[in-house]
Amino acid sequence: MMRNRGRWDDCVQHWGDAAIAFVQDFFTDADRKVILVCGGGFDPRSRIVADHVADACAKDTHCVILREDVPLTDDTLVKRADDNTNAIQARFDNHQVERINMVSGDQAVTGGRTAVQRVQKHLESGTTDLIVDFSAMSIGVAFPLVRLLLEYAEQKPRGQTVNLHLFAIDEPLTDGAITSIASDRATPVHGFGGQLGLDASRGAAKLWLPQLGLGESVPEVLGRVYNWLEPDAVCPVIPFAPSWPRLGDDLIWAFRDEFESTWQVDSRDIVYAHDSYPLDLYRTILRIDDIRQQVFRDVGGSMTILSPFGRKMLAIGAMLAAIDRDFPVVRSEAVGYRMDQDKIDDAGQVRMVHLWLHGEAYPQDNSKEADQ
Repeated sequence: MMRNRGRWDDCVQHWGDAAIAFVQDFFTDADRKVILVCGGGFDPRSRIVADHVADACAKDTHCVILREDVPLTDDTLVKRADDNTNAIQARFDNHQVERINMVSGDQAVTGGRTAVQRVQKHLESGTTDLIVDFSAMSIGVAFPLVRLLLEYAEQKPRGQTVNLHLFAIDEPLTDGAITSIASDRATPVHGFGGQLGLDASRGAAKLWLPQLGLGESVPEVLGRVYNWLEPDAVCPVIPFAPSWPRLGDDLIWAFRDEFESTWQVDSRDIVYAHDSYPLDLYRTILRIDDIRQQVFRDVGGSMTILSPFGRKMLAIGAMLAAIDRDFPVVRSEAVGYRMDQDKIDDAGQVRMVHLWLHGEAYPQDNSKEADQ
C-alpha cells in the first residue's frame, strides 16, 4: 500500500555545520525581522542556538525566553537556569523573560497553555521569521508552542510570507543525563487531544506508540499512561542509536515485564527509528497510520496515540506526525528534574539541527494544497 503523502516529506533541513552556515547566511539579511522563542533552562544546550542567532541578527531579533518553573527541582539546577537565562538576555537588546509555572495550585500541569498565552502577545506584524529553539523546552511547552506559531504563519494574508524554523541541539548523552520527575496524572498535551473522548471516535481501535527510555521511573510513568488510555494494541518506539548499539536490547530488557504481560508485545510490534533524524520516525508513524486506517475502515476506524519520552529528536518526529494528522499526544508531564553531572561532563560533540517547517522555501499555501 502506498503511503499518503505527508506534509513534511520534503522538509528543508540542515545538520551540523550546514545548520550553522544557514543561520549565518539567511538571517544576516537586513530585511528580516525575527522572533526567537527559546528556553532559559538548566540544560547545557540552552544557549547555543541563541548565540548563533545573535551573531547573525541580534539587532533585528525579538528574543522571548521561556523560564519553566517546576516545583521539584534542586537549587543547583535553578542556578544553572538563572545563568543561562542571563547569558541569553545579554545577547539581545530586545528581549523578554516569561516565567511559566508548569504546575497550578491544584497540581494540574498547565505549562503548555500558559506558554501559548504568553508567547501570543509577542507576535508582531511585519515579522518575517519565527524561530523555535526546542533544545531547552519541555515537550509540554514546545509542542503547543510550535502548533501556535505554525497556525500564525499559515494565517498571514496571501502575498505575506512568515517563515517558521525549528532548531534543536542534538546530543544523545545529554538527553540521557537528564531525568524528569513525572506528574502522577496522564493527560493529553495542550492542543493535542485529537479525537480522544469524542463520540465520533468511540469505536476506533486505539494504537498506542510509546517512546521508550531508560530510567527507574520510566516503566511506571508509561504504565500510568497505558492504564489511562487502555489501548487495544501497543507498538513501542525504540531508538536506533549508532553511538549506543545495544540501546535497543537494553530497552527491551528494561521493559520485559510490560512486553510479555501487560502490553503483550512481540518483535513484530516494535517500531525502530533513528535517534537523530526526526523525519525517520515521522514517516514511520504516518505509514503505520495509513495501513491501520485501511484495515479498520469498516469496523469503527483506527486512532493512533503518541507518547514521546526521552530523546528530543524522536519527540520532534512524533510532534510533526501529530500536527500532520491531529494525533492525540498523551503524557505524564514533568514536575521536576534531576541531572547527572558526570554524564554531562562526558557528553560528546553537539550538533545543531534545523527544520524549515513553513514559509518561502515552499510554494505558497503548500500545506493546504497538499491536503486537497
